[in-house]
Amino acid sequence: MAVKEQRGQPSPFKYRQLVFFLCVLLALSWVLWQAGAALLPFILGLTVAYVIAPQVARLERLLPARLRAKPYAKTIAILVVYLAFLSGLLIAGALIIPPLLQQTRELVENSPKGFDALTGQVQSLLKRYERLPAPVKQEVEAILNADTLHALSGRALELLQQAVFSALGALSGTVSWLLGMLVVPIWLFYILDDTDYVLKGSLSLVPREIRPDLEAVRIIVDRVLSAYIRGQLLIALILGVLLSLSLYFLDVDYALLLGFVAGSLGFIPYVGAILGAVPAVLVAAFQSFGLAVKVIIALIVIQQIDGTFISPRVQGNSVALRPALILVVLVIGQQVWGFLGLLLAVPLTAILRDIVHYIYLRLGTPAPSPRTALTAVGYGEHVTSIITSGGDLSTT
Repeated sequence: MAVKEQRGQPSPFKYRQLVFFLCVLLALSWVLWQAGAALLPFILGLTVAYVIAPQVARLERLLPARLRAKPYAKTIAILVVYLAFLSGLLIAGALIIPPLLQQTRELVENSPKGFDALTGQVQSLLKRYERLPAPVKQEVEAILNADTLHALSGRALELLQQAVFSALGALSGTVSWLLGMLVVPIWLFYILDDTDYVLKGSLSLVPREIRPDLEAVRIIVDRVLSAYIRGQLLIALILGVLLSLSLYFLDVDYALLLGFVAGSLGFIPYVGAILGAVPAVLVAAFQSFGLAVKVIIALIVIQQIDGTFISPRVQGNSVALRPALILVVLVIGQQVWGFLGLLLAVPLTAILRDIVHYIYLRLGTPAPSPRTALTAVGYGEHVTSIITSGGDLSTT
């Protein structure tokens, strides 16, 4: 016997589509989690999609009205932006990748000699320490004796050597991995072209009554992720260029490689810039301690420029989180999820902040419409470009 729904009382099966959708989503999430590193090229592809998708939308709006009305207008915009992006990427790769690989190979080959030179410099400092006046040595040895200094310096050199070799191995593997991603460009084109259909199909699986709220949440997630990715890529590029130029003018070996490493790690807010500076200081120390000090000073200047002018402006336009909160969030993310937590902690925090704000407004009395609540959270400019399959964001 069919279950009848009384007036004002929803059927217990009313939301069976939503339950089914959530079960499928959980199963898909589990499969993706198990896939692990195999999905890294596709994750990179999604990152690129977030970078070029706004340009596709902008170009589509600039097309002539007659062409814009055609069903293939978006495909034309995607092809133009896609080809321009790939052309720029190929030109940059042709200019950067060969010297980058050459400097990587040279650094790997010369690292043992560099560590030997660094060890000699440490031993020279210890000999100078032995020639210090007796009262000064007594004060120092009261805190740390010479044997401990030898042990600490040897252990520090060992750890630094392991870290550098691990980083260089990961970098070499990353470059080879990037060159092997032949399928991602084709996959990325379909992602850009089919996004609207996927979103409409997903919304059709959930009850009509909650589609506006689900669409509002999607808008929040999409806006924060896209702004965060573009912002961090810009910060990483600026930091990498500044460090490469500084190392070049200071006559530090492998300036391009060290700047590339620093720029890559610069995608992690604040912490990445510090981690990226370590190899630069170490390689400079291979040449001389005086040069390492100059590099440290240059890094401090770059950090001040970044902290004062670059990151606050860029991140203020993306996630709108204060630096003090970002540092706390990064510590929590690293503790919970490790390196992945460093990458995801900041955007997830911004997303949760805005979703909680939206839900809080929607639960108020009287409850505002999804459109009004989303505008109050700060997404008013996105309301006019939403995709609501069978639903309207103005629905209460």
